[in-house]
Amino acid sequence: MPSEQALKEVAELLHELKLELVAEMDYASLELQVEAIIDKVYALSEDAE
Repeated sequence: MPSEQALKEVAELLHELKLELVAEMDYASLELQVEAIIDKVYALSEDAE
């Protein structure tokens, strides 16, 4: 199981990706999908505590 820090780093990277995609393109469904992934990763990191 990945460590809490690793999960948070992945979530941060996905969040940065989302911001870049939104800035460059208007893909609302893609934004929602990435946001859902971020939420799941943060939830996993909280469960690991």
